[in-house]
Amino acid sequence: CASARAIAGSAPWKAAFSDCPHHIRMGAKTFSSTDQVSSEREEKYSYDLYTMSPDGSEVMRITNTSEESELSASWSPDGKQVVYESRSPARTSYLYVMDIDTGERTLILKSNRYAGDPDWTEAGIVYYEGRCRIDECWSDVQEMTTEIYVIQPDGSGRTELTFTIHRALGPAWSPDFTQIVYSHGTSFTLHLMNADGSDQEALIAIPGDSLDPVWSQDGEWIAFSSNKH
Repeated sequence: CASARAIAGSAPWKAAFSDCPHHIRMGAKTFSSTDQVSSEREEKYSYDLYTMSPDGSEVMRITNTSEESELSASWSPDGKQVVYESRSPARTSYLYVMDIDTGERTLILKSNRYAGDPDWTEAGIVYYEGRCRIDECWSDVQEMTTEIYVIQPDGSGRTELTFTIHRALGPAWSPDFTQIVYSHGTSFTLHLMNADGSDQEALIAIPGDSLDPVWSQDGEWIAFSSNKH
């Protein structure tokens, strides 16, 4: 599988990323209404997490699951742990903290909907969490909202920071931990807020979506991706 997403964290000496080495073919199997709808021949991919050195060497798989997908890793400030999203075939998302040396993982959040894009600093872990406006919204993403939350590495202190009617994704701490930048809206624009969720304001509004913001280490710049043409 050629798809992979590089994720930079607080440990600049090593990158964490997800890949999909497991090609899972699911045959005739019936799922409940809360699971994925099956067909006679259905293909699924499972993503695992890897680490590597910045020069591309020392690639090491750190998760190995057959059906769950591990995504969106972020390093702990001391570089000894990662937090990541684990997504089940039933579309339930979990946030785990894992010790890199031992492989031991600790569940810090179970979400009924998506939870992802964690960013871990000394101030805590900021991430997004989804919820539905109707009973079943997987077939219509317009009926799902996502909000920005902060949680501590031990699972305590879960606090909602945004209360929108749209979607908020990709939160990232500023280097001094006083602000959070994120994407917001039906056509995603970059927004900025204080660490406690106050003073939310739009930074830029250009045609297309502005996603995946990340701060420069000196706090002077924010890089992001856009499909503006």
